[in-house]
Amino acid sequence: MVNVKQKSNKSLIQQLILQKQNQFTGQMLIQAPSDMQWTLHFRAGYLVWATGGKHVVRRLYRHISKQCPQIEFEMLAIRDDDDRECGWDYQVLTILLCRQSISKQDGKEIVFRLVSEVLFDILQYHQFIEFLTYDYHKFQDLSEAVTGVLTLIDVEKITLKTLGNWKAWQKANLGFFLLHLAPVLSDLKVLKRKTSPRTYKNLVKLIDGKRTLRELANVMKKEEMVVVRSLFPLIQKGLVRLVELPDLPRPQPPVKSVRTRSSDLIKNRHLIACVDDSRQIGWQLQKILKKSGYRLIKIQDPLRALFTVVESKPNLIFLDLMMPVVNGYELCTQLRRVSELHQTPIIILTSQDGIVDRVRAKLHGASGFMSKPIREEKVLSAIEKYLSSPPSTTAGSTAAIETLPPSR
Repeated sequence: MVNVKQKSNKSLIQQLILQKQNQFTGQMLIQAPSDMQWTLHFRAGYLVWATGGKHVVRRLYRHISKQCPQIEFEMLAIRDDDDRECGWDYQVLTILLCRQSISKQDGKEIVFRLVSEVLFDILQYHQFIEFLTYDYHKFQDLSEAVTGVLTLIDVEKITLKTLGNWKAWQKANLGFFLLHLAPVLSDLKVLKRKTSPRTYKNLVKLIDGKRTLRELANVMKKEEMVVVRSLFPLIQKGLVRLVELPDLPRPQPPVKSVRTRSSDLIKNRHLIACVDDSRQIGWQLQKILKKSGYRLIKIQDPLRALFTVVESKPNLIFLDLMMPVVNGYELCTQLRRVSELHQTPIIILTSQDGIVDRVRAKLHGASGFMSKPIREEKVLSAIEKYLSSPPSTTAGSTAAIETLPPSR
């Protein structure tokens, strides 16, 4: 493998065309001064894959779920030894194809759209800085390169599409909107006063600060430009602001439980329920609770929460305050009306940590109040406070994590 590093003000498109002409095989590492980095994989002048930048996990799942709605987030889990040099995200797609979870045509569509998105992000980022650093890792042998089992992308075809998309954003004066940012409602009272009841209801339902602009467009089944244009006036008025979101953690394959003589060992551990439409919160709690010996049931659909909680009878409930359709206060009241849940501790999760919110939570029957972002010490402290005895644990045994996917 030969490494060549150069600092260039050549456009990305020029760099891509040059690699096609040279029938380049290897990796192009693109580095920005702010430590933002992308990696493009080539085989004989064709693009095979692109990764890096912001939100590798969110990006992959968004494109997969759009093309193949039957794929659940947990199906993206692969073993560490499956993570090859082409990157975790490409390997996930390859394994899904091998398992016949996605078709070859679906794989081609996902790769083309995802690579085009990465190129768009690089073009957009380049407008803010003068230079990008290009680091070429050239492979002398094709056997070293990614095989392109999913598809080989013609450079001119994808650059034509991506460049046309980027120029359309520039023409609409929207090129400065970074699509990995998440819209957040700033002032609900002013927003309610300045919008129609229907518009206000839709905004509160859809904009919860947990979805990026791209994810919001995906949920609304609209073009990204249409969504950004509709939000632009509200952003200018300060009623909507854009914030950074962390990427989702990579899903991990389930750990096989060690068989024990006592079949009741798992059952005797406390069961915790998490009612939150945010997949990220569910995975954070899973990571915390699993190693501490608790079972967890994750409920992302608030409309199914009441039935599922009554059916599973958890020992403690973490309940998100801001959810679409049904908010945490309403759901807490409904849960307390069930006789079997009168004494079950319910802890409200929210980023609105004010005295009024705490009082409202108590009036609706909540046992406690926990501000986001969640931290391991806060979660375990709350569980120990409200549950009389901690779960029993045995060396070598593994806690069960129960997951309830959202309805479709």
